Amino acid sequence: MKIIINSNVSYKLPLKILFESLLKSDIKNMSDVIVVLAESDNNAAPRLTQIKSLVELESTVEVVVIESTRRNYDYCGFDVLYKYYGHSLIDSNEYLYLHDTTTVDVDFYSKISKFENLQEDVIVFPPSPNSNIIIFQKNIVTKYKDNFSVDLNKYQAVCLEASQEGVNVNDKWSFNVSKFGVTQSVQTRNLMGNLDIYNTGHSRAILHYDDFGVNKYILYNRDGDLKGKLSDNGI
Repeated sequence: MKIIINSNVSYKLPLKILFESLLKSDIKNMSDVIVVLAESDNNAAPRLTQIKSLVELESTVEVVVIESTRRNYDYCGFDVLYKYYGHSLIDSNEYLYLHDTTTVDVDFYSKISKFENLQEDVIVFPPSPNSNIIIFQKNIVTKYKDNFSVDLNKYQAVCLEASQEGVNVNDKWSFNVSKFGVTQSVQTRNLMGNLDIYNTGHSRAILHYDDFGVNKYILYNRDGDLKGKLSDNGI
């Protein structure tokens, strides 16, 4: 199983904290981690890169990095998976989809390994809202194709997660990933409290996905704290 980390070129602190948790976990091979850097200056194909060249962390461990100029919040990882489908550095039967604003438990790899060898077209899908933190079989990529090849604002991205009807952006319809496979339900995520994990002065809700061993940190109704430009978004 490969782990997709949907990130942004400017979100180095969350990525560092996620890497720290991954390095403390039971993951067997960090080269199974694929970091997607949205809003990059250029598009760049998958390559192996040392962690220390990505964040302020003295680690020579290598992960796969893909750069994309696209700006579509949670969905850039889906987009590049289709663009580079079959590439030797990212090919896998299953993918766990994460974001940089997550951490993992020490036993997370043991937990997600239970979902290996999925049948074709299966998506392991926590009840919505789930922040698109899912596990899916590789055929899903060939089903959604260029569905996520679109730039989105924050409101459109959240609507796409929540809507079963899809979102129309510049006359192109994009649909929730669940439309492209057979969903397999797992437990809902649980609120564990609040924490200013990124030292921005603003606490985020901690949501735990027990089946995956993952924590997601959400700033409700606002965004921009990580870029120092906090604003209300009404969602």
